[in-house]
Amino acid sequence: MDTSILIAHWSGRLPERLLPPAIPDDDLPTCRHKRCRNKVAVKRDGTPAHACQRCLDRRAASCRRRRKALAAEGGCRRCGYRKRLEGDFLCQRCRHDRDAERHRKRLSMST
Repeated sequence: MDTSILIAHWSGRLPERLLPPAIPDDDLPTCRHKRCRNKVAVKRDGTPAHACQRCLDRRAASCRRRRKALAAEGGCRRCGYRKRLEGDFLCQRCRHDRDAERHRKRLSMST
């Protein structure tokens, strides 16, 4: 197997030399949000998303604002909901998850 294809498979992206499949605009469904009638966005892998790009951006901004407000009240900066550890900016669960991700990344880079 070609290494670029293997890397693309792991990362969830198409290799550089392959073009994503063309999706005609007239076949795309409409956004699932109540008052929105726009066509859905197309993901990086070429499949249609569940909502239009404007609604996806609005929801992401709302999540960022909520996390920021919860972190200001003493919540974890990563998830925003659980209490931070003493002298830290992450809760116990997020710290454990981050350490596990870093360990996996170190192992994959060393081999």
